[in-house]
Order: sequence, then structure tokens, then C-alpha cells
Amino acid sequence: MSGNSRTFLKDWRKRLLPAVFALIFYGAAVFFFCQIQREPSVTVFLSGFFPDGDQVEDILKSMEKTEQQDRGLCFFREGGMETLEDPEYGRSTSAMTGEIVGDVSLYDWRLAGLLSQDRQGCVLDRVSAVKLFGTEEAEGRWLRFQGKEYQVRKVLPWKQRMFLTASKDSTNTYDRVFVKRRDSEMGKTTEQLLMGYGLSGTAVEGGFLRGTALMALLLFPAVAGWVLWKTARMEQKKYSFRQGDYWIWTGALLLLAVTGIMILWNTIRIPGDWIPSRWSDFTFWSERFFDAADNIRWFLMLPKTVLQTENIVFCIKSLFFSLGAFFLFIVIQKKICYTVHSMYFSGEKKKENAV
Repeated sequence: MSGNSRTFLKDWRKRLLPAVFALIFYGAAVFFFCQIQREPSVTVFLSGFFPDGDQVEDILKSMEKTEQQDRGLCFFREGGMETLEDPEYGRSTSAMTGEIVGDVSLYDWRLAGLLSQDRQGCVLDRVSAVKLFGTEEAEGRWLRFQGKEYQVRKVLPWKQRMFLTASKDSTNTYDRVFVKRRDSEMGKTTEQLLMGYGLSGTAVEGGFLRGTALMALLLFPAVAGWVLWKTARMEQKKYSFRQGDYWIWTGALLLLAVTGIMILWNTIRIPGDWIPSRWSDFTFWSERFFDAADNIRWFLMLPKTVLQTENIVFCIKSLFFSLGAFFLFIVIQKKICYTVHSMYFSGEKKKENAV
């Protein structure tokens, strides 16, 4: 084996570890991206008019009469950090508290079938359950909150300390409402639906988190595909169209192109509200981007549900590992190009010295 070949193999071995790390990073990015869950509702922070318990019940009954099967409402009031007590052993802990009425699965899909018509039940996170009862298996146990006793219906694996119950006090007002997402763009918008019940507010949603993570996730295969495309194109140029190798590399280029198109086709979706009704509406895109930026700003500033908080964490982790895999690949590629370049010129120098 020649000295150049040994040097090339040695350099490849040195880059094997970074390459393995790049693949591990990308696998972690995919894993965390898959953990980002689609929010079941649009969050609306009410303004101007805040309905109390009786008014909320009237709104929910009115909605049932209209038989809008594709819509739903969930009203929420955040109570802040409060103390929870175990009446049996006297242990206590602090957690974020909230009162919730309506279709509670719109707050978090893990609440489906819980608390809807339950005035004595509550839902607790795992950490608070362990602090209060010494175990995560706390279903059926009783706790005291603001002088009233509630029975734990379920302990959920939330990453945030949280206590939720349905309201008993009709004088409490609600400052947030969750509106079920529609499967299509037909029908009333969120704002129009709320206006029908005399409500208004600022609607925010965190769908951009998944889109941002997806864009970062596509960086690694994009740059890898581009390198493969350049390599195949260079190899194709070495042959004429009459040679079999030319058509082999042409087939490889077509395969890369089809793969890239299929990936983009299956991953990128344009929402219906991003398509203008009139292409002559030249202000549509500027207004749409302004609204999107405004939504991101409000989403980051305003209080979030447990699901939204978890999505933010998973999005950040996915971004970190996606960018890590991307930069590792760039470093490896640059070093490989430098090694090949050095080997070529060292060979040329040896030829010149020999002459």
C-alpha cells in the first residue's frame, strides 16, 4: 500500500468518531422532533369581557344546542402558585393551580374523559403527587386546596408542577379559552366563533415550533444530498454518454433528485391561510408575515399550557442536535476535501522532483 493511501485511510479513521457523533446527533434530533405534539386547540387570551362560572355554563349549553360537532370550547382560569395539603398525614407542597370547564381535552389531550362534569376530582403531576403522598400511584387519594377537599382522578407525567380542577365557585372569572382546531378551513374562524358569544381576545398558537424544528431537521440531509449530487455529477463528467458508467451515474443523479422531491413533498405543507384568495393582493404576504411574527411574540410572552411548555423544550433540543449534526458534517466534509487536496499536490510535487 502506498504512503498516500495509508495517509488517506488514517485520516478516515480519525474522522470516523465525528461521523458517528453526527449520526447520533441527528438521531436525537429526529427523536425530539417526534415528541413535539400538535396542539389540539387555539389558545385565546380574553380581553374586555371575562365570563364567570354561570356565563360559561350558558355558553357551553348554547354551543351544544347548535350541534357544532367540529368545534369545542374549554375555559380556563390560572390561579398561580398555591399550597396543596395531604389531610391524612399533613404533608404539603406548592404547585401551579388552575380551574377548567368545558372540553378539557382541548387543554391537553391527556385530560380526555377527566373533570368535564366532575366537581370533586382533580388532576396532579407526578412530582407533586410524590411530594404529597410519597408515591406516583395517588389515584383515589384526597388532598386539600383552599379549604376544600378534592380526590385525585389521575396523575399525569407533566414536566411542570400543575394542579387542575373543575370550578365550584360561579363567581370566578375565566381569562383564557381554548377553541378546538378545525380539520378544514371551511366554516367560522376562531374570532368569528367567539364573537357569536360576546367574547374577544388575542389568539395564539405554537404550530411554528414544529415548523422551525422541521426546517433545522432538513439541513443535515440537504447538505448530505448536495455533496452526493456534486460527487455523482463529477463522476458523470468523466465518461461520455456512450459508456455504461455515464448512465449509471445519471441514474444515481435521478435517484437523488427523486428522493429529494419526495422528502420535500411529504414534509412541507403550505397552510390554507397562507394562500391568497386573490393573487393581485400584493399586501397579503407582508400582512401574513407580520401576523406570524406577532403570533410568535405573543406566544413567547403570554402564559403557556403544560403541553406548550413541553413542545418548547422538545423544539430547543431538536434544534440543538440538528444544528450539531449539520456543523459536524460540514467539519468532516471540509477536512476530507483538505486531505484529498493535500494528497493531490504532494503527489504532484513528487513528480516534479523526480523530473
